[in-house]
Amino acid sequence: MYQKFADCMAFLGGLAPVPTGDCCRNLLALNDLAKRNQSSPELLCQCIEDIAYVLDTPLLPSRIEDLRGQCEVHLSFPISNGMNCSMANFGA
Repeated sequence: MYQKFADCMAFLGGLAPVPTGDCCRNLLALNDLAKRNQSSPELLCQCIEDIAYVLDTPLLPSRIEDLRGQCEVHLSFPISNGMNCSMANFGA
């Protein structure tokens, strides 16, 4: 999960002008995983939170919205700056 989402961090952090093809393909794969497995949205949330912390990369809210549109995906898991996955409601 870490490697698949890491491809999107340069775009989400404002370091790349557009998401890479790998980012979009991996995002679609992660989204499919989140739809098929009930525990996946929470795990994905935690992974994204960990990646942003380790890379010390704040996620830009405008880029999060752009990512959905540019990769043409309606996400089944949360992405936000300053996420707190322990406080999120995952449909439980």
